[in-house]
Amino acid sequence: MRKKRKSKKTDLVVPRPDETPDLAPGAIRQMQEIWLLLAKREWTSLVVLPAHASGSTKALACSLADIGTSLSDLPVSAVTVDALETGSARALASLAQDVRGRQKLLWPGEEVIEVAATPSTSPTRVEGDLLPSFGQLIIGVPSVVAEPVALAVAQAADAVVLGVELGTTKMRDLRRSIELIGRDRIAGCVLL
Repeated sequence: MRKKRKSKKTDLVVPRPDETPDLAPGAIRQMQEIWLLLAKREWTSLVVLPAHASGSTKALACSLADIGTSLSDLPVSAVTVDALETGSARALASLAQDVRGRQKLLWPGEEVIEVAATPSTSPTRVEGDLLPSFGQLIIGVPSVVAEPVALAVAQAADAVVLGVELGTTKMRDLRRSIELIGRDRIAGCVLL
């Protein structure tokens, strides 16, 4: 007799501004430092995930989006999920790639700005001023140790930030996460 497979509930959460966590002044400063370090790297889509199986980076993703919105000229959005299945992982990976491939911006004064084409059109070339940007996207997903399909999302984004919880994250989980994601894809680790 076959056992029924329980379906995980996948909640896609796009936090509203009034739902994002309030940060203490010290935490705000830390998030600002993290954001400014990330700003040194060129990215449009970023995946934030915990290094240990039962962790969550939902608050980190939302806080980074809030800080990014206040420190950047570009809009910054956060999308978080508590669980992933193959279909939701593919959808988030597609979203990350879409944001990632949207455009290459040049500074004002340069001749051409290219906006990535959809399959049926060619790139748009614009002379002069900077086009409005599509912004940046932060995606919070479960650990790749607990849910390997999260790796598809991590690979589709420009960079990954690992959340490491002191006293909870095991070194073997951290090493495994780095091994699965690839050291070159990881922009950094944040102590939670």
